[in-house]
Amino acid sequence: MQKPWHNFTIKKTFQELKSGIKGINEIEANKRLRKFGLNNLPEEKSFHRLKLLIGQINSPLVYILLIAGITALALGEYTDSIIIFGVVVLNTLVGYLQESKADQALGKLKKILQLKAVVFRNDKEKEIFQKYLVPGDIIFLRAGNKVPADVRIIESHNLKINESSLTGEWLATEKNTDVLLKEISLADRNNMAYMGTIIESGWGKAIVVATGLKTEIGKIAEIVKETKDEKTPYQKKLARFSKIIGIIIVIISSIIFIEGMIVGGRFIEIFTTSIAIAVAAVPEGLPVAMTVILALGMQKILKKKGLVRKLASAETLGSASIILTDKTGTLTEAKMEVAGIFTGNKGFFNNNDKKLVERFDKKDSKSHTLALKIAMLCNESFIENYEEPTEKWIIRGSPTERSLFLAGIQAGFSKKELDQEQPLIDRFLFNSNYKYAASLHKLDSDNNILYMVGSPEKILSMSSYLDINGKKKKLLLAGFKKLKKDMKN
Repeated sequence: MQKPWHNFTIKKTFQELKSGIKGINEIEANKRLRKFGLNNLPEEKSFHRLKLLIGQINSPLVYILLIAGITALALGEYTDSIIIFGVVVLNTLVGYLQESKADQALGKLKKILQLKAVVFRNDKEKEIFQKYLVPGDIIFLRAGNKVPADVRIIESHNLKINESSLTGEWLATEKNTDVLLKEISLADRNNMAYMGTIIESGWGKAIVVATGLKTEIGKIAEIVKETKDEKTPYQKKLARFSKIIGIIIVIISSIIFIEGMIVGGRFIEIFTTSIAIAVAAVPEGLPVAMTVILALGMQKILKKKGLVRKLASAETLGSASIILTDKTGTLTEAKMEVAGIFTGNKGFFNNNDKKLVERFDKKDSKSHTLALKIAMLCNESFIENYEEPTEKWIIRGSPTERSLFLAGIQAGFSKKELDQEQPLIDRFLFNSNYKYAASLHKLDSDNNILYMVGSPEKILSMSSYLDINGKKKKLLLAGFKKLKKDMKN
């Protein structure tokens, strides 16, 4: 039975998982990966290809064709039986090849779209694939990401998580680190976060307590796996049509047989004739025609950058008259960069120089430098591979914070050195409701300093005077308007 992690203190959770605030090292992580397995949900087993092949034959109309083919073979009608069996084989091959191709494409997409998580291993932050997480890992939770495993919250800063996929509650739950009663329901475990749920705002740290099938979503996946698939509209209509065809053929063959016997015909001749008519009445070309049409439909959908896994689903998609989506359809490069720096009444624009500071006007270089310094200190981005050459650095973080972080690096700043000069005390991550982020740093033995980054309107609304020759806020507002105009030009 799974342990009541929500009822444990953070200290006891560490003890139970033999971990700590700095997580585990790579050697221990590999040991636990072998013990607990990959952090994946159930997938198709090795007989999937055979299942895919059998699925092409699993059709009422194909059953009728097989019966007709066997009957024709028994009656010595070898040409008919060869044609019928050839149709079944052709239909099976076309369907199998099309679905197999789609399945392979989906497999490649799964590899590309593997989720990642930021963990703390070997005393440093590191981004790894979600499937390699193990119990005892310390992970970072940030707004916009999915929770990669079941975790116990150990640090929360305005952390809110939407758990509707698990609990059905559409409102985001505010998370904390409190110890809860053992009997409390899953929906009320505010010190826990579960795999697959969405982080709406804030940030935090957590320790992984369950992965893969041991997670709450993993348990649901196991139940869903046992649930039988519903037939598509095409499959239902085909089954109905096959039933009607079968009944009509049986009725007509029976009438011919009975009538032949009544008029005194020989039993063998009448029976053979009845069966021959029944075989001839089977529309052996229909399954192939339907398979080819659906295959062409799959190809057409593929040209439109869509991918359908099963042939029958192409018809299901074609039957849809309304599709609701919350996506805008906008495609971007997902890459941002600092276009300019404005302080006081002068602006500086980036021309992709490696050293931004070298182009600053002497008069304003101090304020430009301070702006970049604040942008780097009040920033969650980090360099994953410091040991690599500068040109190979991998910078992780949100697009906006990455662009500010990179601008600081181009200006010659080092995040490590800045953190050593002014150690971080606490921080408040950017929130779309508040429209700003802030970080508190140790300035010297007696003083602390607060840095803020946010929308101009929000920062100005929290300011009274500017340290620019004693001028008021209206000067900066005018400056921002001028900057926007200059950037458009």
